[in-house]
Amino acid sequence: ITNVGGNKIYLLQERRPFSVIRTGIDSYKLLKKLNFDIIHTHQYSFFFLYHYKSKFNVPLVHEIHGDPLSREKKISNFQKPNYRDELYNYHFNRYASKRANAVIVKSNEISKEIIYRFGISPDKVHVIPSGVDTTFFIKKSIKKDIDILFVGRFVPLKSLLILLKTILILKKKYPNIRVCFVGG
Repeated sequence: ITNVGGNKIYLLQERRPFSVIRTGIDSYKLLKKLNFDIIHTHQYSFFFLYHYKSKFNVPLVHEIHGDPLSREKKISNFQKPNYRDELYNYHFNRYASKRANAVIVKSNEISKEIIYRFGISPDKVHVIPSGVDTTFFIKKSIKKDIDILFVGRFVPLKSLLILLKTILILKKKYPNIRVCFVGG
């Protein structure tokens, strides 16, 4: 348990094998002990909670980051996703979305896709794009150390090979370009 700004944060440790099922069971046990006004999930590993939704008697909101339908779309040769992960991603997101009180997605395109593919009501889907509060940042003329910064997971789905090839092309025109990768 961590306390951040007066709010308790409960961290569930991912355990392998069968981590999806174990995480779901661990979260279910925790939620039975505590009293919440709303449950907001961000990963399909919490699909287990949707199976027992009626026991909580609180709204469940499921947020989908990215596109759970990428397996069905044409994927470039640079992206070789793990088939099992893609299968889990699609089916568990579908399961959670059908049972959630509300579903949050990042774009109108993903909203249309999941409404059609998952067969859920458009009234249930809400688009909240990732954004940046530009008033928070002040433009300063400073010497840059990094020209391109990548922050994310090092997985095929993020198309890092395409980024690397792009950097090689940019190096020809901008030989002093610098790149930094942050992630894991």
